[in-house]
This record gives sequence, structure tokens and C-alpha cells, in this order.
Amino acid sequence: MADDPASCFFAERFRPAGVRLGLLVLSECDIAVAEAAAQVLSAHGLRPARRLAKLRPRLGFPAVATREVVGFLERYGHEYCAAWLPEATADGQGLDQNAIEQAGRGCGCAIGWYRRS
Repeated sequence: MADDPASCFFAERFRPAGVRLGLLVLSECDIAVAEAAAQVLSAHGLRPARRLAKLRPRLGFPAVATREVVGFLERYGHEYCAAWLPEATADGQGLDQNAIEQAGRGCGCAIGWYRRS
């Protein structure tokens, strides 16, 4: 497994148990991030097509907003071990890290952050 930050985060935080079998990224994430998540899922015998959620922006919006990430975690977070999210979306809007981390703690989903290059 690679030693890039995404791979390390997923390897450390992904502990599948019960219904908590997924990983979360944004659809706009770098290909390396999606591949790292897929590799960790595959290593645990899980199908990335089924267990890797790629959150997309609402129709007509350029990027995912904080409220969409929080809403996803409140509804489905109990099914996810970890989320690897950018500090700012592709359109440059910062995500509210405190609100997202609070939602993650509330559902037991670890949240990791990365800065776009």
C-alpha cells in the first residue's frame, strides 16, 4: 500500500464491522484519493463500486456544500468508517470543518482533511 496521506488515513481508520463498511470522498476528489480508498476496500474483500461513496453536488451547483456533507453523515454516516475531504471544494469554497467533524463524531465516522495542491 502506498504511503501517501489518503492511503495512510484509510488504512488507519478503516475498520469494517456490522453495517459500517464504507468510505466517503467527494466526486471531485483526485483520482489518487479514489484509488487509495478502492484499494483499502478491496484489501478487505469489499467491492469499491458498492462501498465507496462519492458525494456529488446538487444539480445546478458547482460543488458540494457543507450542509450536504453534514446531511449525508446524519443520514448515512452510521454505514461509513471514514471520510477524506478537501479543506476547500473545487470551486474554492471552504467547507465548515467544525460542522462536518461534529456530524462525523455523532455518527462514528472518522473525518480526515487534505489541502488541494
